[in-house]
Amino acid sequence: MVNENLALLLPGDDILAVKLDETDFEFQRGGRVAKNMSDGEKTAVAFSYFLAKLNEGPAPLDETIIVLDDPISSLDENHIYAVHSICENRLSKARQLFVLTHNSSFFGLSKDWMKGKASSFYQTDRKQSENQEWYSTIARLDRMLYRFKSNYHYNYCQLKMLSEKQSPALEELIAVPNQVRSLLEAYLGFIFPEKGNLDDKLPRIIPSNEVSKLVIKFANENSHAHSLSQATEIAAYIVHTKQVISYVLSAIQAHNPEHVASLEAEITNNT
Repeated sequence: MVNENLALLLPGDDILAVKLDETDFEFQRGGRVAKNMSDGEKTAVAFSYFLAKLNEGPAPLDETIIVLDDPISSLDENHIYAVHSICENRLSKARQLFVLTHNSSFFGLSKDWMKGKASSFYQTDRKQSENQEWYSTIARLDRMLYRFKSNYHYNYCQLKMLSEKQSPALEELIAVPNQVRSLLEAYLGFIFPEKGNLDDKLPRIIPSNEVSKLVIKFANENSHAHSLSQATEIAAYIVHTKQVISYVLSAIQAHNPEHVASLEAEITNNT
């Protein structure tokens, strides 16, 4: 069973579980111990082993509660569909199935699959206490994330809301660097489909070299920050973040006003 899963998750990687004796086995690549596996390969191996052990569990699947914590971590987009297919076809009969992920593509697939079932959707929100300590809460999934396949509409809506807010709280701005990057990568990737990264494409809608470099630096240095306290260490972080949001939204508006008008109309109809 492990090798069947690996063949689906890692086609062409030639990684196999080889039994050594009655109790031990090892993972091999091309007949040798599989050393220096990538993070994605390690994720696939762990997931394959988990699925195999699940079938050997003491209780039948329909009496089992399963929690999957980001099963596509470190896997590229090509593997997401294989993982989703396994989840949908093999785990749908579980008594309860919890799927946690921060990957928007995998979330979209899981959401569409579960919408027709007895399911609920949640998101984590990060907040700051009166003592300046960070904590997380669980909230109902935002309607924009529930309604649309990607998080593009949601990111635009959040940035638009913050741009219009006179004095946003610091906790409301923590996700902005990731939202700016995600929004720009989606927009620029569609408008300019040729190969290139954010650094290459952003100057095409923000001609000012100083402004485009500022936005890129903001997104690069603050996205996926190792510590939430990083934001508080930047002087005038709130003012700086609002300025970046203004640059980004103004650039998209100036470059494609028809697109923005359609986007905002859709957002208005779904809020």
